[in-house]
Amino acid sequence: MNKMPDMPYVPNDRIGIMGLYFPQSSATARILSDMRKAIFLEQKASLPFSDIEESQTEIAEMRKTIDGVTPHFSQHLNNKVFGTGTEGDGVRTVFLTIVDYLGHDGSVLRANVVIPRNLGTNPWSMYHGEEGYDSIDTRITAEQARQYISENEAALWGMGIESVFVKTSSFFYVRDKDLKEKGFISSEGAVDLDTLVTYLADTHGFVGLQELQKPTEKEYMERAVSFNAARQKQTVEQKVGRKLCQYPPFMHEGHAISDWGAVRIVPLTEEDAIYWGTLFGKHTEVGIFDIVPLHVSNLYQNPRPNGFKSYNIAVRARSKRRKPTIREIQVRDLLRHFNSEINEDSPFYHGSYRKTQTESSKRRQRLMQAFEYDVALKFMFNARELKFPVRSKK
Repeated sequence: MNKMPDMPYVPNDRIGIMGLYFPQSSATARILSDMRKAIFLEQKASLPFSDIEESQTEIAEMRKTIDGVTPHFSQHLNNKVFGTGTEGDGVRTVFLTIVDYLGHDGSVLRANVVIPRNLGTNPWSMYHGEEGYDSIDTRITAEQARQYISENEAALWGMGIESVFVKTSSFFYVRDKDLKEKGFISSEGAVDLDTLVTYLADTHGFVGLQELQKPTEKEYMERAVSFNAARQKQTVEQKVGRKLCQYPPFMHEGHAISDWGAVRIVPLTEEDAIYWGTLFGKHTEVGIFDIVPLHVSNLYQNPRPNGFKSYNIAVRARSKRRKPTIREIQVRDLLRHFNSEINEDSPFYHGSYRKTQTESSKRRQRLMQAFEYDVALKFMFNARELKFPVRSKK
């Protein structure tokens, strides 16, 4: 039985926001618990700087653990979902970085631009140390952003863009044979990245230097390809901040953050999604990894009130050669992905949902800032901006 909170409006966090990653005795758990109670009591609690420093060390170590496992887990997951493939028909990696283009005064000239990079069918050699960044994901993001700017410097400068601000990034894995069948790879082997991106993620109409229309539902269902995606959540500090301010108590593991290292499986049909969701919702193997489900949210069986369906499965991934890590495996079919990520007119569109969640806790977010807990979180998670200048070739 859960212990009742001291005040009826102070949530009782049995496991804690980051409880799947850190024990309750950790500095991180203590700080987040104190922050959350203070926000709901509207009484600032002091946070010992020694605890904040200890939490920063805990978070850095966990980030490295997730980092070290991610490429291996992604490889084995791709093999399980796609098969190992044949020569010339491998799994291609498309790396997407979401950025804002900034003008000379720092104003946003174009928001949420998608920069696509084709990393080929064997990107794993890139995973070799963070080299001064907080994670390998962050290093690759920085390297690819700089390379993109270098290749397009004159064009960016000509548009009045003086710097590029990185927001987030993800790896997308697609089968070459699917890309060829749907016309995304030409007979000469060239990949039409700009168009492909509009079928993978929310472009908000701008891909690199091109302004492109999003596909209609009919176009999407005719050309979309199944894919897997993976990323280490670089904005986890922001998500923790939002969770601190959300009202509903976290009564079981499924409400705690589990997607610090997340993968998404997007198969063609609802039947396929149910197959994979059912498989990963049970004890199973993914290559060298033993997968133990911790919490299964089966929205195909019990859809949200608005009708949205998906699987969100928190698992512990273990192997003899790698440290165990918490992963979230998200599964949804192509049509659900379209309506969640791309179709802004859909009631399932994630951008609208996040805006609603933010607006519902504005007062508590103001308290976060007034208590300077947002500053403490940035320090704990070593959050720093990735912004790169664009220099003229003149």
